[in-house]
Amino acid sequence: MWTVLLNYKDKLFKNPTRCEKLLFIKIITHDLYTNHFKRKCTSYVKRLFLLKQFAWINIWKRYYSSETEILSRFSIRKENKCGKLEDIKFEEWLVGLTDGDGTFNIYTNLNNKKINLTFKISLKTNNIQLLYYIKKKLGVGHVRKDKTNMAHFLLRNKLHIKDKLIPIFDQYPLLTSKEYSYTLFKKALEIWDNNDLSQEGKIKEMNRIKSFKIREDYISTAWFKGTIDNTIHYNIDFFPIHYKLPITKGWLIGFTEAEGSFYITKKEEGRLVHEFGITQKLDKIVLLGIRETLKINRNVRWNRKGHYSLTSGDLYSLKYIKDYYLSTMVGIKSLEFRIWARSFRDKGKYSKLLKIQKKLRNIRSS
Repeated sequence: MWTVLLNYKDKLFKNPTRCEKLLFIKIITHDLYTNHFKRKCTSYVKRLFLLKQFAWINIWKRYYSSETEILSRFSIRKENKCGKLEDIKFEEWLVGLTDGDGTFNIYTNLNNKKINLTFKISLKTNNIQLLYYIKKKLGVGHVRKDKTNMAHFLLRNKLHIKDKLIPIFDQYPLLTSKEYSYTLFKKALEIWDNNDLSQEGKIKEMNRIKSFKIREDYISTAWFKGTIDNTIHYNIDFFPIHYKLPITKGWLIGFTEAEGSFYITKKEEGRLVHEFGITQKLDKIVLLGIRETLKINRNVRWNRKGHYSLTSGDLYSLKYIKDYYLSTMVGIKSLEFRIWARSFRDKGKYSKLLKIQKKLRNIRSS
């Protein structure tokens, strides 16, 4: 913990005491809390960051004997800092990854009377170790590559799907519109198990299910749990204080491995800055929930490419994100994150950040 004791009339200490990773600036004064003092304190905090003493910051004032007037501008709560990889539930992580890059497929062929139900997760081949990790944890399925620089984890065995997969997605629901695909997939599995139907009858029933079209405004039922009237206003830009988000740490880590990006971008000529971003074609509500979870100040936006996007570039939310994802990821995204996180020490060094930017882009494009 960084501990700095300040007095309005005294000089600021230059060497705070270090213990853990929390920075408290305790302002002890009997003087009125003036804008001048606020500016002086703000300047000191900025100086700490320029000195690369990145830490959680809680600034508060003790006026006489009470603690009042928290400076919300610099108040970042120490939440979700725990939760390393070994503490994260694999099942929640898998559901998050599936929400990003997974599919539930129903294949039928009436001519040769074949049915094939497949759960698949597809990633670039440079991330194939993540697919082997899934295979190891589930103990079933197989991994294969194709000619398009993609690798796939496939689970086709009906018994393995019933015993290993269905219990996971029933207990930990999908948060995106892929919940709808999972519902159809599960119905198809029930049809496959129906011994009262002929093979041809099963195929016809499955084809009927496959013809169902999802609504564009579909929202996963997981978002309705915990609401008073079981309704959610989709166009809201924030969630009520009393509402418990269905996003867990494990889910968000998995979803980030699929859809998240840690990058450095050009803000203006001669200036590069760190950013974090996630995009989604549908499911704006998911990005709104992630914004709340990661304490991001920016709004979810609709971009020209036809996607919703959520980005964070301010120093304080990036610090929260940097600690949130520390030692949590499995695949290639963990390498991208480590390079990105370490490069904060080079903040303001254009030439160094330019090289790191190129390295991050090479990782994503390989």
